[in-house]
Amino acid sequence: MPASLIHQANSRLTRIQCLSGNQLKMIAAVCMLIDHVTKVFYPRIMNLLRAMDFITPERYYWIHGAYMVLISIGAVAFPIFAFAFAEGYAHTHDKKRYLLRLAIFALISEIPFDITFCYQGGPEGWAPEISKYWPMDWSYQNVFFTYLCALCTLWVLEQTGKIRQKPLARLLQGIIVLGSYFFSEKILQCDYGGYGVVLILTAYALRKNRLAQIAGMTVVNLLLYENFTFVLAWCRVSFVVSLLLILLYNGKRGEKNLKAFFYAFYPAHITVLGLLDWLIFTVLGVLS
Repeated sequence: MPASLIHQANSRLTRIQCLSGNQLKMIAAVCMLIDHVTKVFYPRIMNLLRAMDFITPERYYWIHGAYMVLISIGAVAFPIFAFAFAEGYAHTHDKKRYLLRLAIFALISEIPFDITFCYQGGPEGWAPEISKYWPMDWSYQNVFFTYLCALCTLWVLEQTGKIRQKPLARLLQGIIVLGSYFFSEKILQCDYGGYGVVLILTAYALRKNRLAQIAGMTVVNLLLYENFTFVLAWCRVSFVVSLLLILLYNGKRGEKNLKAFFYAFYPAHITVLGLLDWLIFTVLGVLS
């Protein structure tokens, strides 16, 4: 597509762009909440229904269908947050403070994240190799570690870009991106892993052209996103919904500064879900 046509298409987008950054992230936060509520309580509810002999093949079909819909709604969240993170990095004036804030919230979020998603329901049934690390499970980290890895990568890429020998700079940047992908995917093992980091890097690199940004994020999703095969097609649809919402972003933050809310929402809602799970199914012994 010629550059003039791309420019015209981007200009026409401004007519329909009606979502502020706050509104976009609020939609993503609600989707994330739906996703986490489903993942925490669906197995519990299924066990309860089986104990009551409620599950029949027909009922399982409808219950599982509801589960798939809820998970698909939840899958809308991360691409929006990845886009918002790239926007936030582009507008930050203090990268060191940004880095410190992410590191603090990554550590704050890790214990409730592990207890809620890795040690679900109390010590009964924990494998010895897992339970000895309670309350931390370093085999899988929360999404703030993904953002932290992406920020460090973007920062290093910026410094590398200052090298005068551009072929050398491009070579080093490619090595850095590959290294960041494998580090986040295989070593750090954070939520969304290497896919999440590369999605953020792509959103940042193409941020000056919304259509190119959407196209780049789509390519990354098609090439790198791996999920359980039975939800993969649903997640593709969710990704398209995410992109459509991103297209509606008007480039403005919104009237209020909700940065503190969005940072606190992640560990807060996970903590509440973990406590409810523990209270209902361990303390009250609903399934005992």
